[in-house]
This record gives sequence, C-alpha cells and structure tokens, in this order.
Amino acid sequence: MNWTEEKRKLSIRFLGKIPLDKEEKEKRKEKIQHLLKSGEANASEMVSKGEELLYNYVSIIKIVEKEKVSPLGIASNNDVDNVKLRYTTCIGDEIVRNPVPNWLRLTGDKWERDVEYFGGDNRDFAVSHSRFRTQINIESDFTDEDTTLSKKMNSSTFYDSNNKLLKTKKAGSSGISLDEKIVNMDNIKFDIEHSVGIPYLEGSLKFTPPGIDYAFTASLFREDGDYKIKGWHDGAPSHEFYISFDDGPYEELFQHDLYDFFYLFELTPKHYFNISN
Repeated sequence: MNWTEEKRKLSIRFLGKIPLDKEEKEKRKEKIQHLLKSGEANASEMVSKGEELLYNYVSIIKIVEKEKVSPLGIASNNDVDNVKLRYTTCIGDEIVRNPVPNWLRLTGDKWERDVEYFGGDNRDFAVSHSRFRTQINIESDFTDEDTTLSKKMNSSTFYDSNNKLLKTKKAGSSGISLDEKIVNMDNIKFDIEHSVGIPYLEGSLKFTPPGIDYAFTASLFREDGDYKIKGWHDGAPSHEFYISFDDGPYEELFQHDLYDFFYLFELTPKHYFNISN
C-alpha cells in the first residue's frame, strides 16, 4: 500500500486462472497435436505442462483513490489534461537458451544453426530503462483531442555454445498499431495491437519463431482521470505497464514476470487483464 501527498491510493489485485470452454479446449488440443507431429515441440515438454495448457490466466486490478479534500472539506477538481501509458517487454536474464529444436535450426542460415543462446536485458522491472525488447509510449491529450504512439525496439543478440556473439539484428515495428475509436475533450478510447517477431530464422520455409504478442483497449476519461484498460499478453517475456497523469511520475499498473518462452506459442495460456480506477 503506497500513499502519496495528493492522493491516497490502494491497489487491489486478484490473480487467478480460468478453464477454457469446450470449443476452445478442443482447438488447443488440436494445435498441441500439430506441434507434436511437426516437431516444433517435444512430447516431454507437453507432458510437463499437462493440464496447465488448458487454462488462461487473469488479473483484475482495481486502483482505489481517496480524493484530495480542501481545508473546507470540498473535493477539489481532479480532472486531467493528458494521460501517458508506457508498456515495455523485457528479458530479465542476461542470456537465455535457444528454445527452438535443433532440427528446425538447421532450416536457417549457417549462423542461425549455431545459435545456442539469445541475449537478454539483464535487469529487474523499471519504469525507465534503456534495456528492453520492445516499448511503446502513448500520449493522449484531451485539450488537443489527440493521441500519439511512439515505438522503440532494441536489437536482438545471438550467441554460440561458447557465448561468442554471432549476430546482432533488430526486429521491425510494423506489427505495432494504434486504432483510435473515440477522441474528444472528455473521452479518449483506442485499441493497441502488438506482434513483434524475433529476427531469427526469418528465411526458413519450415518454421517461424513466435513473436511477442499483446493487445488491449484503453478508455480514458478527463473527469477525475478515470480509466478502464482490458487486454491480454503472452506468457513471455516479462511485461510491465505504467500510467502517468499531467506529466507526473509514472505509476505501476502491473509487472508480470516471464512464465516460460514456450508460452510465446499460440496454443499456450494467455494472461488477460482488466484494470480500472
């Protein structure tokens, strides 16, 4: 529980998991069988995940604020002029083992066959940091009736079994988009979609490594700085989300650790979130 001078804020968080409905469960089982037959995943890995693959995760986050009250006991005006959102993905470890099966590595270029490790960001969660996989910054201005999106990508590094650097490459950002739904002086609503692949095995005709995927819809209100944000993200890598009002300091919405790089695949559980204040 963190208190500020202007407002008292209490973050209430519920984390759980929900089973798939019958139709979605059958679809996921079919995808599992496809991965096993194609060799993109091994049977022992599937067995170790077990029933876990037939669930999704969900976070419900409620930020409760006590309004700032004037000396006369009259609630002050808490309307905001702009709201900023920052969403960052990162790999906390310094290096991570290449999760792609050996036989699929052989479908790539010479250097790709020798990759045993991917470089990570070697850090803990932090609202401001130069090391990350991807980062988006969204600024919504009620006065100007405008929303802008900026995208940042860092290079991926690839190492052999002796930790020797083989290649440095940067993924494109074309898979990140903002779609404005409502933009006026009182209410701004938009959709964000993020799908960024790793620049590895890009020329392979047999296999394309899964990318980092997430999506959300944000509804922002000028009055009292209210917001509602609903979406989902992959179970890898680590995901962190922050919000700021009127150019003030960023406040945490969530910090979700990496589950497993296997959770980048489409068939694996997703983490759904519902955030409001």
